[in-house]
Amino acid sequence: MEPETISQARNPLLAKALPALKRAALQARLVAAQTGTDLIVLENGQIRRIKISAEDMQGIREQSASDDSDSDGM
Repeated sequence: MEPETISQARNPLLAKALPALKRAALQARLVAAQTGTDLIVLENGQIRRIKISAEDMQGIREQSASDDSDSDGM
């Protein structure tokens, strides 16, 4: 489903799934940065291993703060 159709879903929980997945992805990046572990993602059908640097962690924190101020309370 596309984000536009998800937001119009009949099931109210489905409409909240995309923001929840985005929060979970952000949290996974933070944990990977804090623990020095690689982040494993599926991108274009390929599994990728991404190293998170200290600079990436700062950007992740800024993104997290930005997303928190834009959220609707969830």
